[in-house]
Amino acid sequence: MEKPYGREVNGIFLEKETADSFEKMKETALKDGIEIIAVSGYRSFERQREIWNKKVEEFLKKANEEKAVRLVLRYSAFPGTSRHGWGTDIDITGKEKIPNPLENKNYREGGIYYDIYKWLKKNAGKFGFYQVYVVNSELREIEEWHWSYAPRAREFLKCFLEMVNASFLKGRDIKLSNYVLNSFEEYIKNYMLKINSYLYQPIPSTR
Repeated sequence: MEKPYGREVNGIFLEKETADSFEKMKETALKDGIEIIAVSGYRSFERQREIWNKKVEEFLKKANEEKAVRLVLRYSAFPGTSRHGWGTDIDITGKEKIPNPLENKNYREGGIYYDIYKWLKKNAGKFGFYQVYVVNSELREIEEWHWSYAPRAREFLKCFLEMVNASFLKGRDIKLSNYVLNSFEEYIKNYMLKINSYLYQPIPSTR
């Protein structure tokens, strides 16, 4: 969970290779009349935990503990497992400032960022970027704004799967952590690995 080697792009910290490729993509998009803005990149464990705990508290006002956790997981990763912790993943919007930019409706037909999303779907792969969550399920929502730099993200995911287990994340002041850690392998399968196939290549078993 250490901060990756990288640099800032307009105030957003990214892994270096990711930053380089994003800037090339941003420049190309601008030539096509599309301005893309990175609004979120690397997130420390502390920031991930802050986001998680705040959302848990909000959902506990209207749901029991188990349901509150499920509701948080529809859009947010469990602290210590977020792809944003690698510096390879970016939330992308446009130059327009609106109250809640990271909402699905803004990226769909008629939405303020629809042209950006169309451009990204057509061109982002040329720069190594792929949308992470592409299929709606009963567990996880599509995120049209969340894009990952595959060449490095695949490496980080491989290392994560080899090194991180539930015990590694226990005792870290994460609210309702038992609901995830008690079935951590299922969490990995249902949330971390149900992603765009360009970003995940199954690792051969060594057993």
